[in-house]
Order: sequence, then C-alpha cells, then structure tokens
Amino acid sequence: PEIHIDFMFMGEEGGKNTLPIVVVRERVSKAIMCSIVPSKSSGEFIGKRIMAFLRETGYELSHITIKSDNEPAICKVIDTVSRLRAAKGAEATGVEHSPVGSSKSNGIVERAVQEAQGIIRTMRSAIEHRWGVELGPEHSIWSWLVEYAGWVISRSQVGKDGKTPYERLRGKVARLPGIEFGEGILWKRKRQGGPLGNLSVMWNDGVSLGIKGRTGEYIGGHTKG
Repeated sequence: PEIHIDFMFMGEEGGKNTLPIVVVRERVSKAIMCSIVPSKSSGEFIGKRIMAFLRETGYELSHITIKSDNEPAICKVIDTVSRLRAAKGAEATGVEHSPVGSSKSNGIVERAVQEAQGIIRTMRSAIEHRWGVELGPEHSIWSWLVEYAGWVISRSQVGKDGKTPYERLRGKVARLPGIEFGEGILWKRKRQGGPLGNLSVMWNDGVSLGIKGRTGEYIGGHTKG
C-alpha cells in the first residue's frame, strides 16, 4: 500500500494564527486521517497518530511506501514513523519524495486536503450555529473536530464504485452515530461509594467530541475534561 502525507494550514481571513494540520491518505481505500500538529511537537506525536491510522487500516506491520514532498518537517515525521514501525518489527518502509512544486505527483493527498477542509468548515459552521459561539483558531475544540473530519470522510464518502473507504478496507458498511459532532449529550458516570450511593444522580451534561476509530467508543467532553 501507498501512504500519502502532507501538511495544510487553515486560518481566518486576515488573521495571523493558523491551524497546522497533517493529512494522511491511503491510496487504494482512500481512507484519510487528519490531526492537529502541536505547536511544540518534535514529530513524535504525529508519528504515533500515523501509526494509529496504520493500525486501524491494517497496515501497521505491512510493507508500505510513504509518499510526500521533501519538506524538512514532513521528512522528520516520516523518519519517526519508520523508526516506530521498525521498533514493532514491521516490514520495510519505502519512502518516495515528489519534485518540488509538483502538484501532479501530490494529487492524491491534495484532493484529501480539499475534502478535509470542506468538512472542517461545514462542521465549524454547524457548531457555531448550534451554540451561538465563534470558534477562533485558538479554541481547544479544533483538536477534536479535525480528527473527526477524517473519521467522517473515511466512513461516509462514497466513491465511484459505490463504496466508502471503510467498506473497501473492512468489506462492510460503517455504523455511523446518530449524534452530531458538538451536540449536547447526557453521559453517565460510574457510581462511587457502592450501592449506598444510589441517591446520587449519575447523569451529567456534556458535548459530543467524536468516536474512537478502532473501538467505536464515543468521546464526550464536559467541564472537567
């Protein structure tokens, strides 16, 4: 399999702050991963996120070829992924760099970037309308929103063959949640103090922050984290 990697930056018109985002696409299935790059990241965080994507797609230990441009930041990420794969006993990791300024060579990941940006803007608009807020680039919800955008594309974007990336990988239709990202939810905490604590209310208000790809677990946020 081929794994294509690129960085994209999203910001406000006339604004100074931007969101650095890494986008990864697997060539055959068209599965995609998006993740915010921490401002002080050494490459280790993104390397581990890509490893999680490879594990989810079934290519964590397989022979793969990683394609990207030759920007130093991306090269550093690829080196980290190669090292992490080698530590797990994976097969060889091939690396191919496209010529500088060659958009044709990067077409697969560039389309992924365009798709991700469209979903991210749509989700932002929905949340701002739902809650009556304005999400600036510094808001903490972006880390969750960007990840979920990739999750949605991989499970709901139907290609010319009538299948989603998830169907091409797993051979079955993905189960999509009935909860919208950023929707207000009720979540139930674990009871403390044994059966005598049954007078306490177990339900709390929260916000839906996505789904864990490998397990299907729902992720929710509330005032304490």
